[in-house]
Amino acid sequence: MIFIGVDPGLNGAVATIDGDTCTLHDLPRLGPDLDWSRVDVILHGNSYHTMIGIEKVSAFPKQGVVSSFNFGKAYGGLVALASLHGSVELIPPRKWKAEYGLHKGKQDSLLVARRLFPTADLKLKKDHNKAEALLIAEYLRRRETGHV
Repeated sequence: MIFIGVDPGLNGAVATIDGDTCTLHDLPRLGPDLDWSRVDVILHGNSYHTMIGIEKVSAFPKQGVVSSFNFGKAYGGLVALASLHGSVELIPPRKWKAEYGLHKGKQDSLLVARRLFPTADLKLKKDHNKAEALLIAEYLRRRETGHV
């Protein structure tokens, strides 16, 4: 079984756990939008044995109209494209973060991911999106194997 976690948005990330191997990707951009052909390549796997968890998000208060539209476009595109590559579940942040005792801080997610996956390339402070994607994928794996 392959587990994929997605931290959505224009600055989001994708993490894949396949057995003992994890891979991390920033969501590729093409100008102001996501590069959908490259996102498709990242999500590609054996659809029959792939579970994809995408963080369920909503609009942020006081976010601009253009920013909200661009985020929504990226989010909707990720959900649609992911559904072509496996079983997709939208997971509220409170649900997957509770598994690790996390609250709101993205840096806390980075610390937990580094502890759980010491060989993962999470060296930089800006890798918090990759860390959250990895924790979402791990949440799916734990739940599927009965460890949640």
